[in-house]
Amino acid sequence: MRIQSILASVVLGTTATLSLVQAADQWPFMTKRSGKPETPRWNDLGCQPTAEHPNPLVLIHGLYSQGERHWKVFAPKFAAKGYCVFTPTYGSMHGQSLVNGLDAIEDSAQQIATYIDTVLTATGASKVDILAHSEGSTVGQYYLLKLNGGAKVDRWSAIGGNFYGTTYLGLSSFLQKLGVYDAVEWAISPLCKACFQLVEGSDFFKDLYAQTGGRDTVPDVSYFNLASRYDEYVVESGFMRDKNNSKVRNVYLQDLCPTDHAKHFDLLTDPVVFNAVNAHLDDQAEQDVGCGDFH
Repeated sequence: MRIQSILASVVLGTTATLSLVQAADQWPFMTKRSGKPETPRWNDLGCQPTAEHPNPLVLIHGLYSQGERHWKVFAPKFAAKGYCVFTPTYGSMHGQSLVNGLDAIEDSAQQIATYIDTVLTATGASKVDILAHSEGSTVGQYYLLKLNGGAKVDRWSAIGGNFYGTTYLGLSSFLQKLGVYDAVEWAISPLCKACFQLVEGSDFFKDLYAQTGGRDTVPDVSYFNLASRYDEYVVESGFMRDKNNSKVRNVYLQDLCPTDHAKHFDLLTDPVVFNAVNAHLDDQAEQDVGCGDFH
């Protein structure tokens, strides 16, 4: 048991360190709190939606992150285009605020539900649009499927999404081969309840879709899921599988721009990704996302 406990500590440290180091490489601001928002429409409950952008835009961050920090690049870009933008932080455990998204996905989704209700009340809007990255898509998916979120969401976008589970670069499979998967899960869950929920084949995903009869979408929501073939964490898991819903669009980034080799965290700063999401959210936006700079 002592050996298993030590292994669990090593695995948790390796997983967390890998994610944080990669994030810091992609985002120089990862190790410090973001400063004053560049526009009053970013996290401003006084923001009034316009006729061009009637739905507030809620951006849902991923594992080990924080709302403003995670969306430091895209949030001000969307705000500059006239959206009322909101970047909630969810899933904190043990009273700390630097690393989030750790709590049980069910509880995190409830936090997002409460936040969206607050945004709708403050702005007077009837629905929001959502952009989610990584674990944020899993939390958002639970909100849509289990918390009646479909009644409050118009357009959905996910980049590097996780709808069916990750292997954490093969780590979960490795632990299973060693025969210590259950021991490591037992040791890590008090520190990160979501970590093993996000694994491919987890009870969380089985239960989520078992209760919907295998359906992974809801009516009336327009879906856009963008995945990169170079994503280290999720690829096919970033696509929805409901073949009967004509409002679902699953797209590989490389089909839009063959020379774009963005990985999981690169998606958060990629101009083609931004343009593609903006084109989905706004029918009047430039639909040619290009392979160049931000429009």
